[in-house]
Amino acid sequence: MGLKRVLPILLIFLLLPVYAPQVHAERSWSAEISPIVLGLGDSVRIANYTIQFYDVSTNWSLVTIRVSYPAGVQLLFLREGEVGYFPSRDSEVFAVALNSIDRENGLIVISVTSPLVRVRENLQMVPNETVVINKNVMIHLFASWQNGATVGVKLPPLMDFEVFNLTVGESKGFDYRLAPGLMYTDYLRVELQSASRDVAWLNVYLPKLDAENLTLQQIPAGNGSKPIETEPRIFVEAYKGYVLISRPVKVETPLGTAIVRLTTFSLSGGVNIPTTSSFLALVNFTAINGSVVSKRVNLPIGSGPVEVEGVPLMLSAYRADPEHGRVLLGVFAPPGSTVHKPPEPANVSVSISAVPTELMVGGEVAVYINVANNGSGEARNLAIAAPVPNGFELVGKETGWSIGDLEPYSKIPAIVYVLRPTSPGEFTISGVVATYYDENGNKVQVKSTPDIHVKVYGVPDLQVTILGSNSTFGGKWGNYVHAENMSPVLLLINVSAMGTDARFEYITDAELHISYPRGVVGPALIGLGNLSAGRNIEKAVQIRALETGRFPIRASLTYRDPLGGEHELDLGTVLVIDTVPPKVIVKERVIHVYPNENELPKFVNQTLKNSTNARALAEELSNVIKPYLPHETNYWKLATVVFLILALILGYLAYGYYREVQTFRRFLLRKRKSRPGGLPKKWKRDELEVLLRELRLELVRESLPSERKPPEE
Repeated sequence: MGLKRVLPILLIFLLLPVYAPQVHAERSWSAEISPIVLGLGDSVRIANYTIQFYDVSTNWSLVTIRVSYPAGVQLLFLREGEVGYFPSRDSEVFAVALNSIDRENGLIVISVTSPLVRVRENLQMVPNETVVINKNVMIHLFASWQNGATVGVKLPPLMDFEVFNLTVGESKGFDYRLAPGLMYTDYLRVELQSASRDVAWLNVYLPKLDAENLTLQQIPAGNGSKPIETEPRIFVEAYKGYVLISRPVKVETPLGTAIVRLTTFSLSGGVNIPTTSSFLALVNFTAINGSVVSKRVNLPIGSGPVEVEGVPLMLSAYRADPEHGRVLLGVFAPPGSTVHKPPEPANVSVSISAVPTELMVGGEVAVYINVANNGSGEARNLAIAAPVPNGFELVGKETGWSIGDLEPYSKIPAIVYVLRPTSPGEFTISGVVATYYDENGNKVQVKSTPDIHVKVYGVPDLQVTILGSNSTFGGKWGNYVHAENMSPVLLLINVSAMGTDARFEYITDAELHISYPRGVVGPALIGLGNLSAGRNIEKAVQIRALETGRFPIRASLTYRDPLGGEHELDLGTVLVIDTVPPKVIVKERVIHVYPNENELPKFVNQTLKNSTNARALAEELSNVIKPYLPHETNYWKLATVVFLILALILGYLAYGYYREVQTFRRFLLRKRKSRPGGLPKKWKRDELEVLLRELRLELVRESLPSERKPPEE
């Protein structure tokens, strides 16, 4: 039979309503394999059962279906639209429905249904646990919460888990792909029986038709000894992400290259697309042998993967985003396939806010950083850096955060960091920078907006002075005041505010509270008003002591800071009033009176006259007076001393002269020689000089000790 004649018939039967057999499984769930097109004598083997188009009446109104299985054979006689049950309706394993008869082409179209049975009842699972139901089915629990759970299911042709959410009492069915164009519809159904924060209980349903060993074999007529097996083709999820309408997605597979382009939405109503909506995809596939196939595929949103006929691809529209004109698309392709999506621009915005914007020194301000990607492209390796502005210190350690990749049209939870002001004034918080790479690999930096202005206030250093005075006691000011009973005491109050910036350092509603002890009266509350840094306030009040005693007076200062916070400064005891009168104490004391300088001589004279031992007293007075009298010079003694010194000097000189004369005389006697005629020698000048030198040498020799004298010439 020619392929061109079969394809139109198949399309007609696919559009016909499928007969849904009544089954008696719990909740009336059943799985269905359709459509199965058989020619006379053709067979299909499903697991351990062989279903054959065995015979037909001459007018093609009655069809015989032969079911073979290891225990025997059963015949089903069906007319168009009828259903036959195997082995019986009450103990149904599967049913065969004759959907249509094509007498002209000698074909029939049947469907096989099998009731679902509960294979796992109250299956208890904890998060991140995986349970293998059979060799075809695996179930994974990703998370659970009160009355809900996130579950993943893996079965052919998918290699990865398909993830979905269930609420208690809700179930979801999954199709099993037996061959290209042939699905085992609702083959698996998962029902959430109960769920809590840490555990979930599931019911798992599979068809009775040999779900543990599910294969499909088509056996053409006349070749029953050598069946042709068609194994399910394995696809993996090669891509899952948002794709803009009309943007091409390139899929490279081992069998060729496909270009997938989303074209139009088919909406079932409104702007918000319900799960029953679908959209169209245009697929152009170029095989490795150069052949080109173009297909238009209708993809229902949220219904699972849809096979593209003649193309080794399956496409799934998980959900739509009409606001941004895009669809979350899943592309399933043979292992080893790659998907290329054209780069899209990212548009990252950074905004900051602060709470509060007015605070006191030492308080804390929380800065919120909001980062969003408003573009259609991904922002990769996103990092945030926040500087610490002047006038603040960081509370904590982090001023930088690594975010990773930020998806298009998404945002991250607000980042919060805390600053503490260190001085009063008006400051600006700004300069938060986001750094990322776009899909083209370009580095992009974005600064935060807007700038945040923060006003920081402080309380100036307050100095309070309270002094008292009573003019009766000299009018001196001090903290200890002597006063007479019932007399007034003047208090002088001075409050000074130390600081540099009167705009941000001040107090308001200042009041001085004075606490008087019993016996003292005066104003208890003194209003001072507002006070800015660098200014002072003076007040004078009068108080009065009504009793005798010592009275300590205490005081405190109350005020409000610039933000209205109430404060109290305890000043303690600021003044003591003493109204106790002084006591007079009488003591006997001997006081010696001495005469002055003019009276002293007369007093001494009178004393000596009246003394019984005037001489001894006079001598004692003389010893006292003598150091104060001038000393007399004795010239005779002085002259005698001078004369003795002169005599000693003259005697020494005379002795020396005598020695020199004697020496000269001896020397001359040795040198003198007799001359003829007996006349004395007349000395020449040069002879006299020689004689004098010899004489000096002689004198030196005599003055030296005997052992050191030089020898005589």
